[in-house]
Amino acid sequence: MKTQSTAADLAAEARLNDPAFFLGDPYPTYQRLRREAPVFWCEAGQFWALSKHEDIAWVELRPNPPFTTTQGLHIPEAARTDRIGERDPGGAQQTGVSFMSDPPTHTAFRRLLGTAFTPKLMIDLEPRVRSIVNKLLDQLPAGEPVDFVDAVSVPLAVQVIGEFLGVAEEEWDNLGRWTDSFMGFIGGGLAEGEETANAAKDMQEMYAFFIQSLADRKQNPRDDLMSKVTKLEMEGEPLSEASQLGICFSVLAAGNETTRNTLSGSMVAFAEHPGQWAKLVENPALAQGATEELLRWVSPVTHFGRRATEPVVIRGQEIAEGDFVAMLYGAANRDEDVWENANEFDITRKDAHKHLSFGWGLHRCIGLALGRAEIRITLEGLAERFSSWEIPVAPTRNPSVLVNDYKSVPVVLRRR
Repeated sequence: MKTQSTAADLAAEARLNDPAFFLGDPYPTYQRLRREAPVFWCEAGQFWALSKHEDIAWVELRPNPPFTTTQGLHIPEAARTDRIGERDPGGAQQTGVSFMSDPPTHTAFRRLLGTAFTPKLMIDLEPRVRSIVNKLLDQLPAGEPVDFVDAVSVPLAVQVIGEFLGVAEEEWDNLGRWTDSFMGFIGGGLAEGEETANAAKDMQEMYAFFIQSLADRKQNPRDDLMSKVTKLEMEGEPLSEASQLGICFSVLAAGNETTRNTLSGSMVAFAEHPGQWAKLVENPALAQGATEELLRWVSPVTHFGRRATEPVVIRGQEIAEGDFVAMLYGAANRDEDVWENANEFDITRKDAHKHLSFGWGLHRCIGLALGRAEIRITLEGLAERFSSWEIPVAPTRNPSVLVNDYKSVPVVLRRR
């Protein structure tokens, strides 16, 4: 049994393993955690939770030892490591060659993938991203309700990542469905029974699709990421099928969710802060800074985790070998020790880029340049077309402990 001095009411308030907790407003609780228990033991979920920017950045920079990524990444896996295999049917994590491996393998793997995720490639993708954005925004009606998630956020994220991977347009709907099921499963938001069974079926479908697609690219290479993946080698040997699958899964999930939920959350943020949108309309050059502030403010990924492989002390609290540590990015992104007026939304903030929404250090998102470009280009397109909007019905979100997952954001747009 863990012991700590945190008041019982905070323990009852901070239901960090409960998806319903994140459907409300977690930020007052995050503030209490930073102040009263920055290293907090969640008894119900059997994990430690970190809420300070400094501590999370420190953990993110630590290789194994003292922390590993191979024994659980998400809060539902803290007490149930069997879920790792269920979300990783190809066994990429078990091979030790994946995004979520440990150094030195991970270091070599990231270096290898740098040849497929070059800065030039990200820049070259911008015209295509802008074309997709313009088409979607031109179809938006003004003066009547439209669900921004269905109309823009989801199709933009799926189309961009689908084209990047090399998935044919007729499969894009499947990509969206598979990603929703995958994220629902790992985020712990699915009801046991039919929902979980359907998600498992979708994940197996996704697994089979990528096996077949990668085999085809091996014989018939194209100018896409899947073709590049089949050609990657480590120590003179081709990457295993499991590692190739792991790359495709990771790119699909990460590339979809961060962009989709930041854009959906941006519509809520600007509706609640119309003066900030007016600044962007007046000066579109603020779009780049607004992108960073939205990533900080929305915090599309709620957390990631690590497991201790030896005893380690954080802020005087001993973390035992085998303990799971969840890094609460949303809490860190409002840390008063990092940002002045951290609980204010300000697109002119000069240091918003210090956010942890793409992770930090060893496992920072390799596709962050593409995600930033999608958000920035969408903001620029919206500012060209719309003076403001309102949200006539409260947005809804899918239950998840992992992502700030917007299900619908109805908006009524006003043209310039």
